[in-house]
Amino acid sequence: MNPDLPIEPPVVYAVLGVPARLEIVMNILMALMLGGLMLMTFIDVIGRYLFNAPVPAAYEITELVMGIILFGSLASVTGHRKHIAVDLIDPYVRGQADAIRRFLTDVISTAVLSIFTWQIWARASQAASDHAQTQLLGVAVAPFIYAIALLAGIALITQAALLFSTSRRALVSALGG
Repeated sequence: MNPDLPIEPPVVYAVLGVPARLEIVMNILMALMLGGLMLMTFIDVIGRYLFNAPVPAAYEITELVMGIILFGSLASVTGHRKHIAVDLIDPYVRGQADAIRRFLTDVISTAVLSIFTWQIWARASQAASDHAQTQLLGVAVAPFIYAIALLAGIALITQAALLFSTSRRALVSALGG
């Protein structure tokens, strides 16, 4: 393990040639955005209940930034295989069956992320052609949706790299190839 890094980078970064420091920078940016949202929400609640003066458009800001945070964190979560999982069958599945299960899970995850990325991009294109804006701030939403689509695409590339590297090797090995 590299002593300069708080965690060992996943194998997917070696496959993609991505420096682990890039992931750290992205995680710090997402944490700062989340901290900013928490601070804004705190100020909004205090302003609303103590001074009857909420933060204007707090809901719109939260909506836009939360999408960026969610999809900005997705590639890191995917690369480390740290998604929320229910392991109802994991204790009963071993060896060859576990490799097949993991491979099929990666195939389905890659397909779902492909559809998500495609549909988010289509929604961004529609928002751009409609010149969609937020109601209170009048901010164009298309750039935010395009950013979310690009972040979903990064997560898709990460998931596909997992599928074509570690899962595929484990499946071939388990099947005796």
